Amino acid sequence: MIYTLTLNPALDITISAEFLIKGSINKTQLKSVSVGGKGINTSRAFNCLGVKNKAVALCGGIFRKNIEKLLNDENIDFHIISINNSTRVNIKLIEQKSEKLTELNGYGPAISQGEIENLFDFIKNIKPKPDYFVISEVFLKTLMNQFILIL
Repeated sequence: MIYTLTLNPALDITISAEFLIKGSINKTQLKSVSVGGKGINTSRAFNCLGVKNKAVALCGGIFRKNIEKLLNDENIDFHIISINNSTRVNIKLIEQKSEKLTELNGYGPAISQGEIENLFDFIKNIKPKPDYFVISEVFLKTLMNQFILIL
């Protein structure tokens, strides 16, 4: 079994508009809503390859239920570590006339020490131990020594 970890998942909302007028009201069409994040995308790829895996992610706030539903809809096996702050939202705007993509990516939520400890407790207690644990995060360097001790 392979586990993937997403420390900073996102609810990705893609919309399109014929053209964008800055400083004005723009009419858009919803194109898609999905869950993003490096570990979740890795689990998505494993699913396409038929590889058994589980995505672990830190999620909270008003979008948590949406994220859980979207992961279920995609048949992604997952475990959510609850956090108090809201998971980030990313808006992708496709301007049809120019074919340009504009991205508005939210900042990730602050994660408390207690929430990090909950993550470590979950990892320590995985039974049976995973064959692989994929950690694909940019800011992981500060936590790497703790992860090495756990695994």
